Amino acid sequence: MSKLPYCVHRQWLLIGLLGLIVGLGAGCAHFQRLQVKNSAVLDDHEGLTASFSRYWRLIARKEVEKALDCEAPHVREIIGLDAYALYQNLFMKADLQEVEVLAISCERDFLCHVDCRLIYKANGHRDTRERRDFWLRLTDGAWYHVLKNPMLLPQLGG
Repeated sequence: MSKLPYCVHRQWLLIGLLGLIVGLGAGCAHFQRLQVKNSAVLDDHEGLTASFSRYWRLIARKEVEKALDCEAPHVREIIGLDAYALYQNLFMKADLQEVEVLAISCERDFLCHVDCRLIYKANGHRDTRERRDFWLRLTDGAWYHVLKNPMLLPQLGG
């Protein structure tokens, strides 16, 4: 059996390593960080910026179970994981690329509405939607998203 020169083994090792890196990079492309623009608007409400960004990043990565944990306890009580996953799959047909905070208004210190613009990409096209997000701060000081959809959760109102 003939021996291959050392440089040939090294060359195949480098090619394999490069292939692994490229493969991992392509596989991790789905987990790129979602760009959340203008989130500083939320900074006056301690913890809201982090909760808002975390929720939308989980939604963008389609981590439904973790996103459900970001919902207010009364929402989790009403809707189960299966229904929530179905809703998110219908809602998130395209890839969420960016969330931009437009404005915030608070009825009370613990209840805020965040107007935002969602930018999606599907089949090479960009789609923009604006929505009002509802956020509730509980006695533990943490902020929770409040899913409001009159078709899915009529008991919570629209």
